[in-house]
Amino acid sequence: MGRIKLNKDIINVRVKAQTRLWFSMEAVKYGYVFGDEGQTGAFLDAIADGEFQIVKVEKD
Repeated sequence: MGRIKLNKDIINVRVKAQTRLWFSMEAVKYGYVFGDEGQTGAFLDAIADGEFQIVKVEKD
């Protein structure tokens, strides 16, 4: 028996190592955990679904 098909797309992105770590830690902070790691895909879905707001910070 194989994995259950979740009807999701797979994306690959290139980010700095610290960005990947930050994103994973934010996922864990908000309860998106799979095993012992951040469930970044579910966290990204939650952001896209409007459960979080993204606010741009103006830098000097």
